[in-house]
Amino acid sequence: MNRPMLLLICDFLLLSMFALARFDVPPDAIVVDPQSLVDNSAGTQSIESGLLQTLRESLDSERSEKLKIQQRLQDTQSQLSETAGSLTSLQNQYASIQENLDRLSSQKAASEEEAANLESALSQTRQRLESIQSLSQTEQVKLQAELQKRERDLIVQETRLKEVQLNLKQKEEQLNSAIREQAALEQRLVDMENATDRTLREKQALEEKALQLSNRNQLLGSTIEVLKTEKQMIASNLADTRQILDSERQKNTELQNQTLMLTANVATLASKSEEISNDIKAEIRRNTILSPHEVFNQCTANQVYVRFEYLTSGLVGGKNEKELLIPAVLFRLPESQITWTVFHISDSPLDVRYRVSVPDQLSLWLQFNTTAIAMNQIAFHPTDPTIVMAPVSIPQDYLAAAPVAFDVPENPFQYDEAIIIQPTEQTYGISRFSIVPGIINLIRLQEGGVLSTLLGSFNAKRGNLVFSRGGDFLGLMRNGNESLLMSELTPNNPIPVGRAWNPAEARQILESVFQPAASNPPPNNFPRTGFP
Repeated sequence: MNRPMLLLICDFLLLSMFALARFDVPPDAIVVDPQSLVDNSAGTQSIESGLLQTLRESLDSERSEKLKIQQRLQDTQSQLSETAGSLTSLQNQYASIQENLDRLSSQKAASEEEAANLESALSQTRQRLESIQSLSQTEQVKLQAELQKRERDLIVQETRLKEVQLNLKQKEEQLNSAIREQAALEQRLVDMENATDRTLREKQALEEKALQLSNRNQLLGSTIEVLKTEKQMIASNLADTRQILDSERQKNTELQNQTLMLTANVATLASKSEEISNDIKAEIRRNTILSPHEVFNQCTANQVYVRFEYLTSGLVGGKNEKELLIPAVLFRLPESQITWTVFHISDSPLDVRYRVSVPDQLSLWLQFNTTAIAMNQIAFHPTDPTIVMAPVSIPQDYLAAAPVAFDVPENPFQYDEAIIIQPTEQTYGISRFSIVPGIINLIRLQEGGVLSTLLGSFNAKRGNLVFSRGGDFLGLMRNGNESLLMSELTPNNPIPVGRAWNPAEARQILESVFQPAASNPPPNNFPRTGFP
Protein backbone atom coordinates (compact mmCIF):
# COMPACT_ATOMS: atom_id res chain seq x y z
CA MET A 1 0.00 0.00 0.00
CA ASN A 2 1.49 3.35 -1.02
CA ARG A 3 1.67 6.40 1.23
CA PRO A 4 -1.14 8.55 -0.35
CA MET A 5 -3.61 5.68 -0.04
CA LEU A 6 -2.63 5.17 3.63
CA LEU A 7 -3.12 8.90 4.39
CA LEU A 8 -6.47 8.86 2.63
CA ILE A 9 -7.67 5.86 4.66
CA CYS A 10 -6.49 7.51 7.94
CA ASP A 11 -8.33 10.76 7.10
CA PHE A 12 -11.43 8.74 6.26
CA LEU A 13 -11.29 6.94 9.63
CA LEU A 14 -10.84 10.24 11.54
CA LEU A 15 -13.77 11.86 9.75
CA SER A 16 -15.89 8.79 10.46
CA MET A 17 -15.09 9.10 14.19
CA PHE A 18 -15.97 12.85 14.17
CA ALA A 19 -19.20 12.19 12.26
CA LEU A 20 -20.38 9.47 14.66
CA ALA A 21 -19.57 11.54 17.77
CA ARG A 22 -22.39 13.53 19.39
CA PHE A 23 -21.88 16.94 20.96
CA ASP A 24 -25.03 17.20 23.09
CA VAL A 25 -24.72 19.60 26.01
CA PRO A 26 -25.49 17.93 29.40
CA PRO A 27 -28.23 19.60 31.45
CA ASP A 28 -25.80 20.54 34.24
CA ALA A 29 -23.05 21.82 31.91
CA ILE A 30 -21.99 25.49 31.92
CA VAL A 31 -21.48 26.97 28.49
CA VAL A 32 -18.55 29.33 28.86
CA ASP A 33 -18.21 30.77 25.36
CA PRO A 34 -20.90 29.89 22.81
CA GLN A 35 -19.20 31.91 20.10
CA SER A 36 -16.13 29.64 20.30
CA LEU A 37 -18.36 26.57 19.72
CA VAL A 38 -19.88 28.21 16.66
CA ASP A 39 -16.43 29.01 15.42
CA ASN A 40 -15.33 25.39 15.99
CA SER A 41 -18.40 24.05 14.15
CA ALA A 42 -17.73 26.39 11.28
CA GLY A 43 -14.09 25.27 11.32
CA THR A 44 -15.13 21.57 11.20
CA GLN A 45 -17.48 22.29 8.29
CA SER A 46 -14.72 24.19 6.47
CA ILE A 47 -12.28 21.29 7.06
CA GLU A 48 -14.89 18.82 5.73
CA SER A 49 -15.52 20.89 2.60
CA GLY A 50 -11.77 21.30 2.11
CA LEU A 51 -11.25 17.52 2.36
CA LEU A 52 -14.04 16.87 -0.18
CA GLN A 53 -12.49 19.39 -2.52
CA THR A 54 -9.09 17.67 -2.08
CA LEU A 55 -10.64 14.25 -2.84
CA ARG A 56 -12.33 15.63 -5.96
CA GLU A 57 -9.08 17.14 -7.15
CA SER A 58 -7.26 13.84 -6.45
CA LEU A 59 -9.95 11.93 -8.42
CA ASP A 60 -9.63 14.31 -11.37
CA SER A 61 -5.84 13.94 -11.23
CA GLU A 62 -6.14 10.13 -11.20
CA ARG A 63 -8.50 10.25 -14.17
CA SER A 64 -6.17 12.48 -16.18
CA GLU A 65 -3.24 10.21 -15.30
CA LYS A 66 -5.27 7.15 -16.41
CA LEU A 67 -6.02 8.83 -19.74
CA LYS A 68 -2.32 9.58 -20.18
CA ILE A 69 -1.44 5.92 -19.43
CA GLN A 70 -4.04 4.69 -21.95
CA GLN A 71 -2.59 7.06 -24.56
CA ARG A 72 0.88 5.73 -23.80
CA LEU A 73 -0.43 2.14 -24.18
CA GLN A 74 -1.86 3.01 -27.60
CA ASP A 75 1.42 4.62 -28.62
CA THR A 76 3.32 1.56 -27.40
CA GLN A 77 1.03 -0.80 -29.35
CA SER A 78 1.48 1.25 -32.52
CA GLN A 79 5.26 1.18 -31.96
CA LEU A 80 5.07 -2.60 -31.48
CA SER A 81 3.14 -2.93 -34.76
CA GLU A 82 5.71 -0.80 -36.58
CA THR A 83 8.53 -2.82 -34.98
CA ALA A 84 6.89 -6.10 -36.05
CA GLY A 85 6.58 -4.80 -39.63
CA SER A 86 10.19 -3.65 -39.60
CA LEU A 87 11.23 -7.05 -38.20
CA THR A 88 9.32 -8.89 -40.97
CA SER A 89 10.91 -6.76 -43.68
CA LEU A 90 14.34 -7.31 -42.15
CA GLN A 91 13.72 -11.06 -42.06
CA ASN A 92 12.69 -10.96 -45.72
CA GLN A 93 15.83 -8.98 -46.58
CA TYR A 94 17.89 -11.49 -44.64
CA ALA A 95 16.34 -14.43 -46.58
CA SER A 96 16.98 -12.67 -49.89
CA ILE A 97 20.59 -11.94 -48.96
CA GLN A 98 21.00 -15.55 -47.86
CA GLU A 99 19.70 -16.75 -51.25
CA ASN A 100 22.09 -14.38 -53.05
CA LEU A 101 24.89 -15.65 -50.84
CA ASP A 102 24.05 -19.27 -51.74
CA ARG A 103 23.85 -18.39 -55.42
CA LEU A 104 27.14 -16.54 -55.32
CA SER A 105 28.73 -19.45 -53.44
CA SER A 106 27.56 -21.87 -56.17
CA GLN A 107 28.77 -19.49 -58.91
CA LYS A 108 32.10 -19.21 -57.13
CA ALA A 109 32.39 -23.00 -56.99
CA ALA A 110 31.52 -23.28 -60.70
CA SER A 111 34.04 -20.55 -61.56
CA GLU A 112 36.70 -22.23 -59.48
CA GLU A 113 35.94 -25.58 -61.22
CA GLU A 114 36.07 -23.89 -64.65
CA ALA A 115 39.36 -22.21 -63.75
CA ALA A 116 40.72 -25.61 -62.69
CA ASN A 117 39.58 -27.14 -65.98
CA LEU A 118 41.20 -24.33 -67.97
CA GLU A 119 44.45 -24.73 -66.08
CA SER A 120 44.34 -28.49 -66.77
CA ALA A 121 43.70 -27.88 -70.45
CA LEU A 122 46.50 -25.35 -70.58
CA SER A 123 48.90 -27.77 -69.02
CA GLN A 124 47.88 -30.46 -71.49
CA THR A 125 48.38 -28.05 -74.34
CA ARG A 126 51.86 -27.19 -73.12
CA GLN A 127 52.70 -30.87 -72.90
CA ARG A 128 51.51 -31.41 -76.41
CA LEU A 129 53.58 -28.45 -77.58
CA GLU A 130 56.64 -29.96 -76.07
CA SER A 131 55.89 -33.26 -77.81
CA ILE A 132 55.21 -31.53 -81.08
CA GLN A 133 58.61 -29.83 -81.11
CA SER A 134 60.18 -33.20 -81.81
CA LEU A 135 58.11 -33.82 -84.99
CA SER A 136 58.98 -33.16 -88.71
CA GLN A 137 58.89 -29.92 -90.56
CA THR A 138 55.52 -30.57 -92.16
CA GLU A 139 54.07 -31.68 -89.01
CA GLN A 140 55.69 -28.72 -87.33
CA VAL A 141 53.96 -26.45 -89.81
CA LYS A 142 50.68 -28.10 -89.12
CA LEU A 143 51.39 -28.15 -85.54
CA GLN A 144 52.57 -24.56 -85.74
CA ALA A 145 49.23 -23.58 -87.23
CA GLU A 146 47.45 -25.65 -84.73
CA LEU A 147 49.67 -24.24 -82.05
CA GLN A 148 48.84 -20.72 -83.09
CA LYS A 149 45.23 -21.67 -83.08
CA ARG A 150 45.73 -23.25 -79.70
CA GLU A 151 47.60 -20.16 -78.52
CA ARG A 152 44.75 -18.00 -79.69
CA ASP A 153 42.40 -20.32 -77.94
CA LEU A 154 44.71 -20.20 -74.91
CA ILE A 155 44.72 -16.42 -75.01
CA VAL A 156 40.98 -16.48 -75.27
CA GLN A 157 40.82 -18.96 -72.43
CA GLU A 158 43.28 -16.91 -70.37
CA THR A 159 41.21 -13.83 -71.02
CA ARG A 160 38.16 -15.74 -70.08
CA LEU A 161 40.00 -17.09 -67.01
CA LYS A 162 40.91 -13.53 -66.00
CA GLU A 163 37.33 -12.52 -66.49
CA VAL A 164 36.18 -15.46 -64.43
CA GLN A 165 38.75 -14.62 -61.75
CA LEU A 166 37.68 -10.95 -61.80
CA ASN A 167 34.08 -12.05 -61.66
CA LEU A 168 34.98 -14.44 -58.87
CA LYS A 169 36.71 -11.59 -56.97
CA GLN A 170 33.65 -9.41 -57.40
CA LYS A 171 31.49 -12.28 -56.24
CA GLU A 172 33.73 -12.67 -53.17
CA GLU A 173 33.45 -8.94 -52.45
CA GLN A 174 29.67 -9.15 -52.86
CA LEU A 175 29.69 -12.20 -50.62
CA ASN A 176 31.71 -10.38 -47.92
CA SER A 177 29.40 -7.37 -48.22
CA ALA A 178 26.40 -9.65 -47.94
CA ILE A 179 27.99 -11.31 -44.88
CA ARG A 180 28.55 -7.91 -43.25
CA GLU A 181 24.98 -6.88 -44.07
CA GLN A 182 23.78 -10.19 -42.65
CA ALA A 183 25.72 -9.51 -39.41
CA ALA A 184 24.35 -5.96 -39.21
CA LEU A 185 20.85 -7.23 -39.83
CA GLU A 186 21.31 -9.93 -37.18
CA GLN A 187 22.50 -7.26 -34.66
CA ARG A 188 19.60 -4.99 -35.63
CA LEU A 189 17.24 -7.92 -35.26
CA VAL A 190 18.63 -8.57 -31.73
CA ASP A 191 18.19 -4.87 -30.87
CA MET A 192 14.63 -4.90 -32.16
CA GLU A 193 13.87 -8.01 -30.12
CA ASN A 194 15.32 -6.33 -26.97
CA ALA A 195 13.31 -3.16 -27.65
CA THR A 196 10.22 -5.31 -28.19
CA ASP A 197 10.78 -7.08 -24.87
CA ARG A 198 11.33 -3.73 -23.09
CA THR A 199 8.19 -2.30 -24.69
CA LEU A 200 6.22 -5.35 -23.62
CA ARG A 201 7.48 -4.95 -20.02
CA GLU A 202 6.52 -1.26 -20.05
CA LYS A 203 3.12 -2.18 -21.43
CA GLN A 204 2.66 -4.71 -18.64
CA ALA A 205 3.71 -2.12 -16.00
CA LEU A 206 1.33 0.46 -17.48
CA GLU A 207 -1.51 -2.05 -17.46
CA GLU A 208 -0.79 -2.81 -13.77
CA LYS A 209 -0.72 0.92 -12.94
CA ALA A 210 -3.96 1.44 -14.86
CA LEU A 211 -5.49 -1.36 -12.79
CA GLN A 212 -4.30 0.30 -9.57
CA LEU A 213 -5.70 3.63 -10.70
CA SER A 214 -9.00 2.00 -11.47
CA ASN A 215 -9.08 0.48 -7.98
CA ARG A 216 -8.20 3.84 -6.41
CA ASN A 217 -10.91 5.56 -8.42
CA GLN A 218 -13.44 3.06 -7.16
CA LEU A 219 -12.22 3.58 -3.57
CA LEU A 220 -12.34 7.37 -3.98
CA GLY A 221 -15.86 7.17 -5.36
CA SER A 222 -17.02 5.10 -2.40
CA THR A 223 -15.16 7.43 0.02
CA ILE A 224 -16.86 10.47 -1.49
CA GLU A 225 -20.25 8.84 -1.09
CA VAL A 226 -19.47 8.04 2.55
CA LEU A 227 -18.25 11.60 3.12
CA LYS A 228 -21.44 13.01 1.61
CA THR A 229 -23.46 10.90 4.01
CA GLU A 230 -21.27 12.01 6.93
CA LYS A 231 -21.61 15.63 5.80
CA GLN A 232 -25.38 15.33 5.95
CA MET A 233 -25.12 13.84 9.44
CA ILE A 234 -22.74 16.60 10.55
CA ALA A 235 -25.04 19.27 9.08
CA SER A 236 -27.90 17.80 11.07
CA ASN A 237 -25.78 17.77 14.25
CA LEU A 238 -24.69 21.35 13.56
CA ALA A 239 -28.28 22.47 13.18
CA ASP A 240 -29.11 20.97 16.56
CA THR A 241 -25.97 22.51 18.07
CA ARG A 242 -26.86 25.93 16.64
CA GLN A 243 -30.27 25.78 18.22
CA ILE A 244 -28.69 24.93 21.58
CA LEU A 245 -26.08 27.66 21.11
CA ASP A 246 -28.71 30.24 20.19
CA SER A 247 -30.60 29.53 23.38
CA GLU A 248 -27.39 29.59 25.43
CA ARG A 249 -26.28 32.78 23.68
CA GLN A 250 -29.57 34.44 24.50
CA LYS A 251 -29.17 33.43 28.15
CA ASN A 252 -25.56 34.66 28.18
CA THR A 253 -26.59 37.94 26.56
CA GLU A 254 -29.14 38.51 29.27
CA LEU A 255 -26.55 37.65 31.92
CA GLN A 256 -24.01 39.97 30.29
CA ASN A 257 -26.51 42.81 30.18
CA GLN A 258 -27.27 42.30 33.84
CA THR A 259 -23.54 42.11 34.61
CA LEU A 260 -22.87 45.31 32.62
CA MET A 261 -25.62 47.10 34.48
CA LEU A 262 -24.25 45.91 37.80
CA THR A 263 -20.71 46.88 36.76
CA ALA A 264 -21.84 50.33 35.65
CA ASN A 265 -23.71 50.84 38.90
CA VAL A 266 -20.70 49.65 40.93
CA ALA A 267 -18.34 51.91 38.92
CA THR A 268 -20.66 54.87 39.37
CA LEU A 269 -20.92 54.15 43.06
CA ALA A 270 -17.12 53.79 43.35
CA SER A 271 -16.45 57.03 41.47
CA LYS A 272 -18.96 58.88 43.58
CA SER A 273 -17.49 57.37 46.73
CA GLU A 274 -13.99 58.40 45.60
CA GLU A 275 -15.17 61.92 44.79
CA ILE A 276 -16.91 62.18 48.14
CA SER A 277 -13.82 60.82 49.90
CA ASN A 278 -11.52 63.28 48.10
CA ASP A 279 -13.86 66.16 48.86
CA ILE A 280 -14.01 65.13 52.51
CA LYS A 281 -10.21 64.80 52.68
CA ALA A 282 -9.70 68.19 51.00
CA GLU A 283 -12.26 69.80 53.26
CA ILE A 284 -10.67 68.24 56.32
CA ARG A 285 -7.21 69.34 55.18
CA ARG A 286 -8.43 72.86 54.49
CA ASN A 287 -10.08 73.07 57.88
CA THR A 288 -7.24 71.41 59.80
CA ILE A 289 -4.92 73.83 61.56
CA LEU A 290 -1.32 72.61 61.55
CA SER A 291 1.25 73.57 64.10
CA PRO A 292 4.12 75.77 62.93
CA HIS A 293 6.53 72.87 63.50
CA GLU A 294 4.50 70.57 61.19
CA VAL A 295 4.49 73.23 58.46
CA PHE A 296 8.24 73.77 58.94
CA ASN A 297 8.88 70.01 58.63
CA GLN A 298 6.83 69.81 55.43
CA CYS A 299 8.74 72.79 53.99
CA THR A 300 12.11 71.27 54.94
CA ALA A 301 11.19 67.84 53.50
CA ASN A 302 10.14 69.35 50.15
CA GLN A 303 12.76 72.08 49.89
CA VAL A 304 14.54 72.60 46.54
CA TYR A 305 17.37 74.88 45.38
CA VAL A 306 17.50 77.30 42.48
CA ARG A 307 21.06 77.11 41.18
CA PHE A 308 22.58 79.89 39.09
CA GLU A 309 25.61 79.13 36.93
CA TYR A 310 26.84 82.32 35.32
CA LEU A 311 29.89 83.87 33.68
CA THR A 312 30.98 87.49 34.34
CA SER A 313 33.77 89.65 32.97
CA GLY A 314 36.73 90.28 35.29
CA LEU A 315 38.24 93.62 36.18
CA VAL A 316 41.37 92.99 34.10
CA GLY A 317 39.67 91.05 31.35
CA GLY A 318 39.05 87.34 31.39
CA LYS A 319 36.00 85.51 32.60
CA ASN A 320 34.87 84.46 36.07
CA GLU A 321 32.69 81.39 36.47
CA LYS A 322 30.38 81.58 39.49
CA GLU A 323 27.64 79.50 41.09
CA LEU A 324 24.86 80.51 43.47
CA LEU A 325 22.22 78.45 45.35
CA ILE A 326 18.91 79.89 46.57
CA PRO A 327 16.64 77.73 48.78
CA ALA A 328 13.04 77.60 47.54
CA VAL A 329 9.92 75.46 47.26
CA LEU A 330 7.64 74.38 44.41
CA PHE A 331 4.02 75.54 44.26
CA ARG A 332 1.00 75.23 41.99
CA LEU A 333 -1.66 77.88 41.42
CA PRO A 334 -5.37 77.03 41.87
CA GLU A 335 -6.86 75.13 38.90
CA SER A 336 -3.50 75.07 37.10
CA GLN A 337 -1.14 72.26 36.14
CA ILE A 338 1.95 74.50 35.89
CA THR A 339 4.55 74.15 38.64
CA TRP A 340 6.48 77.27 39.71
CA THR A 341 9.31 78.25 41.99
CA VAL A 342 9.97 81.76 43.34
CA PHE A 343 12.89 83.79 44.75
CA HIS A 344 13.77 87.42 45.47
CA ILE A 345 15.81 89.21 42.80
CA SER A 346 18.25 90.62 45.37
CA ASP A 347 19.35 87.01 46.09
CA SER A 348 20.24 86.47 42.39
CA PRO A 349 22.87 87.89 39.99
CA LEU A 350 20.11 89.76 38.06
CA ASP A 351 19.58 92.76 40.36
CA VAL A 352 20.54 95.63 38.02
CA ARG A 353 19.50 98.15 40.64
CA TYR A 354 22.83 97.70 42.41
CA ARG A 355 24.93 96.07 39.65
CA VAL A 356 26.64 97.64 36.66
CA SER A 357 26.29 94.70 34.25
CA VAL A 358 24.46 91.42 33.79
CA PRO A 359 26.21 88.04 33.40
CA ASP A 360 27.59 87.19 29.96
CA GLN A 361 26.18 83.67 30.28
CA LEU A 362 23.48 82.41 32.63
CA SER A 363 22.01 78.96 33.25
CA LEU A 364 19.25 78.21 35.75
CA TRP A 365 18.76 74.79 37.37
CA LEU A 366 16.28 73.26 39.79
CA GLN A 367 18.20 71.00 42.19
CA PHE A 368 16.83 68.42 44.62
CA ASN A 369 18.67 65.44 46.09
CA THR A 370 21.23 64.56 43.37
CA THR A 371 19.03 65.65 40.47
CA ALA A 372 19.34 68.89 38.49
CA ILE A 373 16.68 69.97 35.97
CA ALA A 374 17.27 72.86 33.58
CA MET A 375 14.83 75.79 33.57
CA ASN A 376 14.31 77.83 30.39
CA GLN A 377 12.99 81.22 31.52
CA ILE A 378 12.18 83.56 34.36
CA ALA A 379 9.35 86.10 34.77
CA PHE A 380 8.34 88.81 37.25
CA HIS A 381 5.44 89.23 39.64
CA PRO A 382 2.94 91.75 38.16
CA THR A 383 2.66 93.66 41.45
CA ASP A 384 6.29 93.69 42.53
CA PRO A 385 9.01 92.79 39.94
CA THR A 386 11.49 92.03 42.73
CA ILE A 387 9.66 88.74 43.11
CA VAL A 388 11.02 86.47 40.34
CA MET A 389 9.15 83.32 39.26
CA ALA A 390 10.34 80.44 37.07
CA PRO A 391 8.18 77.66 35.55
CA VAL A 392 9.43 74.13 36.22
CA SER A 393 8.88 71.10 33.96
CA ILE A 394 9.91 67.89 35.72
CA PRO A 395 10.47 64.88 33.37
CA GLN A 396 8.37 61.79 33.88
CA ASP A 397 11.39 59.75 35.04
CA TYR A 398 11.98 62.13 38.00
CA LEU A 399 8.40 62.61 39.19
CA ALA A 400 8.56 59.78 41.70
CA ALA A 401 11.58 61.30 43.50
CA ALA A 402 10.57 64.96 43.02
CA PRO A 403 9.48 67.06 46.02
CA VAL A 404 5.80 67.83 46.53
CA ALA A 405 4.52 71.07 45.01
CA PHE A 406 2.57 73.08 47.61
CA ASP A 407 -0.92 74.29 46.73
CA VAL A 408 -1.78 77.98 46.71
CA PRO A 409 -5.17 78.33 48.49
CA GLU A 410 -8.13 79.86 46.71
CA ASN A 411 -8.89 81.80 49.92
CA PRO A 412 -5.57 82.96 51.45
CA PHE A 413 -7.47 84.80 54.20
CA GLN A 414 -9.07 81.69 55.74
CA TYR A 415 -6.65 81.99 58.67
CA ASP A 416 -5.45 85.30 60.19
CA GLU A 417 -2.04 83.93 61.07
CA ALA A 418 0.91 83.11 58.82
CA ILE A 419 3.99 80.99 59.34
CA ILE A 420 7.23 82.58 58.09
CA ILE A 421 10.19 80.24 57.43
CA GLN A 422 13.80 81.31 56.99
CA PRO A 423 15.25 78.33 54.99
CA THR A 424 18.84 79.55 55.16
CA GLU A 425 18.85 79.72 58.95
CA GLN A 426 16.42 76.82 59.46
CA THR A 427 14.16 78.91 61.71
CA TYR A 428 10.48 79.75 61.65
CA GLY A 429 7.94 81.89 63.46
CA ILE A 430 4.25 82.79 63.51
CA SER A 431 2.58 86.18 63.17
CA ARG A 432 -0.82 87.64 62.60
CA PHE A 433 -1.28 89.58 59.33
CA SER A 434 -3.64 92.10 57.76
CA ILE A 435 -4.49 93.18 54.19
CA VAL A 436 -2.78 96.29 52.81
CA PRO A 437 -5.51 98.70 51.75
CA GLY A 438 -5.85 99.03 47.97
CA ILE A 439 -3.64 95.99 47.17
CA ILE A 440 -5.58 92.74 47.36
CA ASN A 441 -2.58 90.40 46.96
CA LEU A 442 -0.34 92.09 49.57
CA ILE A 443 -0.40 91.28 53.28
CA ARG A 444 1.41 93.00 56.15
CA LEU A 445 2.70 91.33 59.27
CA GLN A 446 1.63 92.79 62.56
CA GLU A 447 4.07 93.85 65.26
CA GLY A 448 6.53 95.14 62.64
CA GLY A 449 7.58 91.74 61.39
CA VAL A 450 8.85 90.53 64.75
CA LEU A 451 8.11 86.80 64.90
CA SER A 452 7.57 84.77 68.03
CA THR A 453 9.06 81.27 68.32
CA LEU A 454 9.66 78.73 71.00
CA LEU A 455 13.25 79.94 71.24
CA GLY A 456 12.38 83.62 71.35
CA SER A 457 11.69 86.10 68.57
CA PHE A 458 13.41 87.20 65.34
CA ASN A 459 12.76 89.64 62.53
CA ALA A 460 11.40 88.50 59.14
CA LYS A 461 13.55 89.21 56.05
CA ARG A 462 12.91 89.51 52.35
CA GLY A 463 13.03 86.16 50.59
CA ASN A 464 11.43 84.32 53.56
CA LEU A 465 8.73 81.78 52.69
CA VAL A 466 5.18 82.42 53.93
CA PHE A 467 2.73 79.53 54.63
CA SER A 468 -0.84 79.43 55.98
CA ARG A 469 -1.85 77.55 59.13
CA GLY A 470 -3.35 74.91 56.81
CA GLY A 471 0.08 74.16 55.28
CA ASP A 472 -0.55 75.94 51.91
CA PHE A 473 1.97 78.26 50.28
CA LEU A 474 0.95 81.94 50.49
CA GLY A 475 3.89 83.83 49.04
CA LEU A 476 7.32 85.38 49.52
CA MET A 477 8.41 88.25 51.80
CA ARG A 478 9.33 91.24 49.65
CA ASN A 479 10.79 93.06 52.67
CA GLY A 480 10.90 92.57 56.43
CA ASN A 481 7.21 93.37 56.91
CA GLU A 482 5.19 92.65 53.74
CA SER A 483 4.55 89.56 51.65
CA LEU A 484 3.14 89.18 48.14
CA LEU A 485 0.47 86.51 47.69
CA MET A 486 0.85 84.05 44.78
CA SER A 487 -2.88 83.55 44.07
CA GLU A 488 -4.45 84.82 40.82
CA LEU A 489 -1.30 86.13 39.16
CA THR A 490 0.05 86.21 35.62
CA PRO A 491 3.86 86.69 35.48
CA ASN A 492 5.09 89.14 32.85
CA ASN A 493 8.30 90.25 31.07
CA PRO A 494 9.74 86.72 30.55
CA ILE A 495 13.51 86.41 29.97
CA PRO A 496 14.95 83.21 28.41
CA VAL A 497 17.93 81.64 30.16
CA GLY A 498 20.38 78.88 29.30
CA ARG A 499 21.39 78.65 25.64
CA ALA A 500 18.86 81.35 24.70
CA TRP A 501 20.38 83.87 27.18
CA ASN A 502 21.15 87.23 25.53
CA PRO A 503 22.87 89.72 27.89
CA ALA A 504 21.83 92.83 25.94
CA GLU A 505 18.18 91.87 25.68
CA ALA A 506 18.13 90.73 29.32
CA ARG A 507 19.58 94.05 30.53
CA GLN A 508 17.09 96.01 28.42
CA ILE A 509 14.16 94.09 29.95
CA LEU A 510 15.56 94.41 33.48
CA GLU A 511 16.13 98.18 33.13
CA SER A 512 12.63 98.64 31.75
CA VAL A 513 11.16 96.71 34.72
CA PHE A 514 13.06 98.40 37.53
CA GLN A 515 13.33 102.07 38.37
CA PRO A 516 16.79 103.59 38.95
CA ALA A 517 18.31 102.17 42.11
CA ALA A 518 18.51 104.07 45.31
CA SER A 519 21.86 105.25 46.56
CA ASN A 520 21.85 102.85 49.50
CA PRO A 521 22.02 99.10 48.96
CA PRO A 522 19.39 96.81 50.51
CA PRO A 523 20.00 95.33 53.97
CA ASN A 524 20.62 91.82 52.51
CA ASN A 525 23.76 92.28 50.45
CA PHE A 526 24.30 90.09 47.34
CA PRO A 527 25.45 87.35 47.09
CA ARG A 528 24.01 85.37 49.95
CA THR A 529 25.71 81.99 50.53
CA GLY A 530 26.53 79.74 53.44
CA PHE A 531 23.89 77.03 52.85
CA PRO A 532 24.12 73.67 51.06
